[in-house]
Amino acid sequence: MKRIIPSCLLFFGAAAALLAVAALAPARSAFAVQPVSGTEVVNAQFIAARCGDCHAMDKTCSKLGKKDRNAWLGTVKRMVETRGADISPATAKGVADFLFQPDPALNQLCGK
Repeated sequence: MKRIIPSCLLFFGAAAALLAVAALAPARSAFAVQPVSGTEVVNAQFIAARCGDCHAMDKTCSKLGKKDRNAWLGTVKRMVETRGADISPATAKGVADFLFQPDPALNQLCGK
């Protein structure tokens, strides 16, 4: 009996720790975009998923046409480094290019 109680406490303690770690993990958007052949496809759905994970899309949309490519690259890098945005370093340039010259789907998403 004495061995069962410490074993149960260890088991339930470990389970509680795993649940706590899972609760701290960032939530995934309903628009989650999966990598294709090791690279991520940057499109309006990708932008909605990655940017929309942390803030409303109107924040991103309000900056379209107001920032140059380098400013967008700086923003993307800052979001990755300080906010934990789920964008690989290899994809950051593609995101900046896409936001600098958005396609009709992103403009439509933004109501432009």
